Amino acid sequence: MRIEFNDSDSQVVLIGELTFNDHAAFREMLTRAMRSTGAKIVLDLSRLDFVDSAGLGMLLIARDEAGKGSPASRWSVRRSRSSAFSR
Repeated sequence: MRIEFNDSDSQVVLIGELTFNDHAAFREMLTRAMRSTGAKIVLDLSRLDFVDSAGLGMLLIARDEAGKGSPASRWSVRRSRSSAFSR
């Protein structure tokens, strides 16, 4: 997985595959996004090619974290192609 983080508009783009091996990088990205002072944080999943069960779990963690320290309304998700969730 590759992560592009745009601090100016708090947009995070996940690219490639989101798998168990990406857990540390995903957590780091999530921590950085939560520190963002932007009005909205966009998690762009549209460029993911594959998400395994661990990756799905990481997305659930992101959802839970979004509801904690900052209003959930700050978060927006740009959806992936449906084929990313099946192989």
